[in-house]
Amino acid sequence: MPRWFKRRRPVVVMAAAFAIFVLAAAGFTVYAASNTMFYGCYDPFARTIGNVGLGSAVKCPGWETPVSWSQTGPTGPQGPTGASGPSGPSGPQGAGGPSGPSGPSGPTGAAGAAHAYGAIGIEPGGTSTFVEPGAHNIAGVERRSMGWYCVGIDPSVDLSTTVPVVTIVGVAFDQYAMVNVISEACALGGSTDPSHGIQVTTTNAAGNFVDPTGFTIVLP
Repeated sequence: MPRWFKRRRPVVVMAAAFAIFVLAAAGFTVYAASNTMFYGCYDPFARTIGNVGLGSAVKCPGWETPVSWSQTGPTGPQGPTGASGPSGPSGPQGAGGPSGPSGPSGPTGAAGAAHAYGAIGIEPGGTSTFVEPGAHNIAGVERRSMGWYCVGIDPSVDLSTTVPVVTIVGVAFDQYAMVNVISEACALGGSTDPSHGIQVTTTNAAGNFVDPTGFTIVLP
């Protein structure tokens, strides 16, 4: 090939490149997909690339080397981790869950600290009185007359330090029945020592002595 043609070829390439630059500067855009391949011929004598084409390889003279490159460069290294963003606001409270199953029954608790307690039973007509099973520190009970009873308390209980609480059970008379309790006021079994006896009397609204069907007594 004539020597003058080889020297003018780089001028043509540079002129083409300058024309593209001028078009871009004037507001014209050269569109190419991001994955477009560029092909050209490298002239080792002039150290220039010419005969540039898009999308397919071009034919190069024997003394030029075919070259190609992508519009998109290689992927760069991963950048450093960014700083943590601020915490977001708290979300609304969720709905309550369903009720769980009932747990097993707990063990029976220890006996209370009451000094004495018990239930007193009275037979119809007051024919007999008795202490119900399960009483604590109740020594016995006697019916002196209608509506008048003496409850004996174990000597280990100091009646001067506690106030008895009596509740009528199964009232056989009107709701206005009255209960009167006096500590250290009677003795059981013919004893003359009233320090361990509690006198219980029950009357109706008119003040007459009447027999209930029973009562409970607690000395806290």
